[in-house]
Amino acid sequence: MTWIKRIFGVAMFFAMYVVANSQVSKLDSLYQKLNIAKSDSQKVESYRNLYHYFNDKEDCRQYKEIGENVYDLGVKNNNDYWKGFGCRIIADYLNDLQKDEEALKKYLIAINFLEKTTEYLSLSSAYTNLGNVYYYVYGPDAASVYYKKALGILKSHNINDVSSITNLNNNLGTCAASEKNYELAKYYFRNAMDYWVKDKDSLSMASGYNNLANIYRENNQLDSATAYFKKALDLKLKFSSGDGIVDGFINYASVFHLKKDFKKAKDVYLAAEKYADTNSNTSSIRNLYFNTSVCYNELREYKKANEYQTKYSTLLAKYNSELSVLSLSNTGAAYTDSILSAGEKQIADLQIENQNAQLETDKQQKIFLMIGLGIVLIGGILFYNRYKITKKQKEIIEKQKYLVEQQNIEIVYQKDQIEEKQKEIIDSITYANRIQNAVLTNDSVWQKISAQNFVLFKPKDIVSGDFYWAYETPNNKSIWAAADCTGHGVPGAFMSMLGNSLLNEIVIENKIHKASKILNRLRSKIMLALSKENESQNDGMDIGLCVWDKSNNTLEFAGANNNAMIVRDNTLQEIKGDKMPVGNYHGEEKSFTSNEFKLQKNDAIYLYTDGYADQFGGPKGKKFRYKQLDELLLANHAQDMSLQVKLLEQTFLTWKGGLVQTDDICIVGIKVLT
Repeated sequence: MTWIKRIFGVAMFFAMYVVANSQVSKLDSLYQKLNIAKSDSQKVESYRNLYHYFNDKEDCRQYKEIGENVYDLGVKNNNDYWKGFGCRIIADYLNDLQKDEEALKKYLIAINFLEKTTEYLSLSSAYTNLGNVYYYVYGPDAASVYYKKALGILKSHNINDVSSITNLNNNLGTCAASEKNYELAKYYFRNAMDYWVKDKDSLSMASGYNNLANIYRENNQLDSATAYFKKALDLKLKFSSGDGIVDGFINYASVFHLKKDFKKAKDVYLAAEKYADTNSNTSSIRNLYFNTSVCYNELREYKKANEYQTKYSTLLAKYNSELSVLSLSNTGAAYTDSILSAGEKQIADLQIENQNAQLETDKQQKIFLMIGLGIVLIGGILFYNRYKITKKQKEIIEKQKYLVEQQNIEIVYQKDQIEEKQKEIIDSITYANRIQNAVLTNDSVWQKISAQNFVLFKPKDIVSGDFYWAYETPNNKSIWAAADCTGHGVPGAFMSMLGNSLLNEIVIENKIHKASKILNRLRSKIMLALSKENESQNDGMDIGLCVWDKSNNTLEFAGANNNAMIVRDNTLQEIKGDKMPVGNYHGEEKSFTSNEFKLQKNDAIYLYTDGYADQFGGPKGKKFRYKQLDELLLANHAQDMSLQVKLLEQTFLTWKGGLVQTDDICIVGIKVLT
């Protein structure tokens, strides 16, 4: 058997070597054809092949050079198609860099050239990409206009490009679902399904079944949702692997959650675990562990619930730790990229989410976010309610001490059991505090923003609904925030961890660095995550967020029911935020406003939540109030930041006296040193 293994190993190595070298040879061959091309049309064809090669590799770094060369050849030959095609490639490059405004302009220029030609498939593709940009900048309603335009071009010219048609129908279905027009969404999703069935594209069919199942689930048609999720799962079991299969099980089980059939949901999750790489730390595995824990908890199998909750918590803490390390390591990589792209202006403030991910993956991630984070909130509330119930039971027992003599043995036993359960819950919440502290921004990041900084953070309970967050970008911008989530304790803490995670995704992963756009994107993602909850509730957060561009010493601020305070030359200046929260809101939903402020040396910038000002105390037991807090900041602003935070804490403790702390407290101070 040993010699067989050796032969197999050599064969595998040789196969991998051949594949790797074939890829290099193919690229070399494409460049060789370009170098020997004699006519401009041959050169454009070579550039087109290179574009498709890099597009298949999802490598956009060469797009700019390819697009500019094709455009120049178009200008030289007065060829509108070449000019339009070149502009479209450049727009794809800008889109990949998330320079959304520049990408929009370039796509429109490309369309202007392509509309003068008969290259209708390329024109439709340009409209599709333009719609993708509009989706994330202006929303689904604006994007659907361009998707319909792209689809109309294909239909009017009888172009039966299956990939483009299914993609556009799927996009239009997604837009309709986002606008809660579920009947129209079903129409488009079924159109896409018809093409996938004809094309025998099994994995895309699975995505289509998932889309239809989500629509039925939104309309509480749970039997239909169950049937379609099951069809999607069956296809994934046959044609997919790894997380794809696990995700199929999670979607299928979500309907049983809604039916409150936790035993069936648990059985589905346990079946999924057979297909999962339990040593990995993907969102699918974390969702699987957490959902399994919730099921066991509902079934009162608390030992198993704690076992899976521990698995989930361990992976979550590890993920957040790795994300922090990744963001620091990416700083160096991003700096190298900026050197390679010298001559380009800095990445625009307005950026959008990366559109290179496949539509199915994007859809699945949104489903996971709604299901996983929704269940996290539900689970947190259940644990918190159980804590209150056991505490109440203990109080009842202590009030009935006169029964001790008659039922001493029984009561002592019950009390021990309750105290044991209460200790388990408190231990769980204490462990949650460790996780929350692990994901909050550490001192090294604050020191990069300014050596003179402080954070005053005092949770009312073990865990906090307030949180602070910061990030130093590779292009010399500092971004930080102080936020107050709905509630405090366990529910508020889950919301704060959701907010922290989404800020990491929006700013670090998606590279969005404009203050108003960060809050707009944060609001849409929170509302999406909480869409399963009662929409009449004002769930969400109040937040103040600063973006300090150190290259020109300009501060950009956006706030949701929170303001920023700047002290300069013994004068307090207030930058007001918008009077609406990040989350569900009964008033008119508007875009958040960015306010710019030119900074000077020794300016002190403060963000705070309402906990400090709302604290009861003093000689008359009244609130501390914002005016008194602002006066305190003004009086001490010239002091070292490490002393300021001590003075704030001492003043708070003196004011509070023997009264209980009213709310979570978070104050952030930054001093401009240059």
